[in-house]
Amino acid sequence: GKQRWIESMKARMECKEKCGTDEACTEHCPKPWVHMQEKCDKMQPIVKCHMNCGRDHACHEACPMPECPKMKEKMEETMKCHGKCGSDFSCHRACPRPLMFVREKCEEFGKVHDCHIACAHGDHACHGACPKMYEINV
Repeated sequence: GKQRWIESMKARMECKEKCGTDEACTEHCPKPWVHMQEKCDKMQPIVKCHMNCGRDHACHEACPMPECPKMKEKMEETMKCHGKCGSDFSCHRACPRPLMFVREKCEEFGKVHDCHIACAHGDHACHGACPKMYEINV
């Protein structure tokens, strides 16, 4: 949550302070956002595949599955749910939608990341105005 994120960023700031202007040193400082970036990068082709399938269940079944066992299980449950629905629209609406959650969180992460990338190095006001990672509840 929020406290863990703040502590991780504090460790990064302390490390960067010790490095000063040594960019090679700074590269080795903690990067707490990397795990989120990796998750989103891995999920992006899966989300895209499902978004391109529309109502074609066979297409959805051919999409790649996530590596994460927990997410894979959620996807399998979702696929089973949709498979039972046939043309019953209200049944489909009642099925879980884990990819929608992932897509929204990754879009939010992208906004946070892009904002920080756009800030000049050391521009604390700019960084402070960016949306907060800990507000993205993943």
